[in-house]
Amino acid sequence: MTPSDARSMLSSLPPASSATSRSTAPSVTSSEASKERRRRRNPANASSSSAHGGEKDGKGHADAAPSAGAGNEVNSYVMDLKRAYREITQLEAKLQEEHKTTNSDKGRTGSTQLLESSKSTTPSVDHDVWLKLTAQHRQLAELHEAFMEMALRPGLPASLHSLPQNYNIPTRLWQTGFHLMLERLRHALPYPQQSQVPSDEASAAVQAQLLDHLTEFIYFAYSFYTNLLESEFLRVFKSAWIESLGDLARYRMAVAGLSSSLNPAKRIGGG
Repeated sequence: MTPSDARSMLSSLPPASSATSRSTAPSVTSSEASKERRRRRNPANASSSSAHGGEKDGKGHADAAPSAGAGNEVNSYVMDLKRAYREITQLEAKLQEEHKTTNSDKGRTGSTQLLESSKSTTPSVDHDVWLKLTAQHRQLAELHEAFMEMALRPGLPASLHSLPQNYNIPTRLWQTGFHLMLERLRHALPYPQQSQVPSDEASAAVQAQLLDHLTEFIYFAYSFYTNLLESEFLRVFKSAWIESLGDLARYRMAVAGLSSSLNPAKRIGGG
């Protein structure tokens, strides 16, 4: 298959915009995404079975069968790439809409905290909502990784190898996969500045719980980008991974400072 053939087959891929779709993202868990990624790395070799079929048909067809099988394999692989990219754009659009809606609510209420509260109880962090949101961002990150590994597999045409760069995948991975969620959590903190100290135990508890969610997501992101940096397939984007790790290091330092500011609050009431 020539590069021009591969380009024509990819012409129906969605545009490179990160918000081309507003449909619901597929319900794929992180473990399912990992299994799908392994499956796509080692697609079935259709050319082998086609070659055997050629031998049964006789000498006149034996030579043509392997070529047809190889072509079918590439066609199937391109369809897998299209499907993987479609999953990325759908989940990106869903998460961007979710955060956009929250920002609109902030303008009306002055807060982005996902809290449970009532007139008779102290506000508390809605852990289920935060866990669901961070899980979706983790899923998006793994879908990006799977797409890059599929497109950069050795032996594929150069037109397929160029897809991650053409669709700006490394930048979109950081912006939507990680930065959007990190900023959502940071702005949800009731005391986002290190100089601000919670005035009571309830406020300190909310701050500490949200910092726990932020810290956990930062550690996941740091581990994720470290794996990308060590990947042979993704070495071409080494500078992007290093830059993202540097940004994450700054988040870690900021969170450490905010956590240290909680210590005085913990002593309120003689604790």
